[in-house]
Amino acid sequence: MTTDQYSSLIEFLGRKFDAIDQRFEHATASAAAERAALAERAAAERAANLDQARRHASVLFEQSQAHLDLVAEGLTLRLDAIERALREGLGDHERRLQALEQR
Repeated sequence: MTTDQYSSLIEFLGRKFDAIDQRFEHATASAAAERAALAERAAAERAANLDQARRHASVLFEQSQAHLDLVAEGLTLRLDAIERALREGLGDHERRLQALEQR
């Protein structure tokens, strides 16, 4: 092979390597962009899931509050009934004591 042929071969191989290098850089940039897009979609999905979980927790909290309000109301009614019964029972007891004292 002559020097000119070697030079031509070296230039040819240099162009091929440059083309391969450009394709590699493009593929690397494309993969990085794809990873960034996937990360962005994953972050958006996590944010949506978190928002949904917050809404669900809020609903559960409101339901719990409503349930506690009902329980408190029921306990208040029971306490009122117990208080009335005690007052009536004491009234009966006092009347009996007065009746015994009068005898």
